[in-house]
Amino acid sequence: MKIDWAKVIGDRNNLRILTELDRGSPLTLYSLSRKIGAYPRTTKRRLESLIESGVVEQETLGEVQTYRLRPAALPNEVRSFLMWIRAQTSGTDSL
Repeated sequence: MKIDWAKVIGDRNNLRILTELDRGSPLTLYSLSRKIGAYPRTTKRRLESLIESGVVEQETLGEVQTYRLRPAALPNEVRSFLMWIRAQTSGTDSL
């Protein structure tokens, strides 16, 4: 599947999800929704798209579903962009 990266990172919620997941820790739907400031329904829809494209993986731990970034699925340019965003926004809550 060919990914249109401009479309993926051009969407504010997708970019926020990728930036949060790029921190390394798996997150639940609700914790991720809180962190990015979006409704869980919106977050879930975006996550489903990112999972389908192979960028995010879903893991079930007991009764809890968590989401994790698949760094190997990201081109170097996207990884560098996410690192730059994280450096620019460290210490702030907004993207």
